[in-house]
Amino acid sequence: MHPHIDRLRQECLNQHWFLSLEAAQKKRDSWRKDYSGRRPHSVLGNRTPLGFAKFSDQACLV
Repeated sequence: MHPHIDRLRQECLNQHWFLSLEAAQKKRDSWRKDYSGRRPHSVLGNRTPLGFAKFSDQACLV
């Protein structure tokens, strides 16, 4: 299984009770935006995906 799916389950799905599918989808989407956009990732040199993209763009220009 992919590590991000394990994290989704541990940090989001197992932490909340959902009264509807829509509520679960909203919480999942919020978690995914945080995980994919604002959280540093070790595989990216402890940068956020956005920070890594900026770094990569600058490296390509040099």
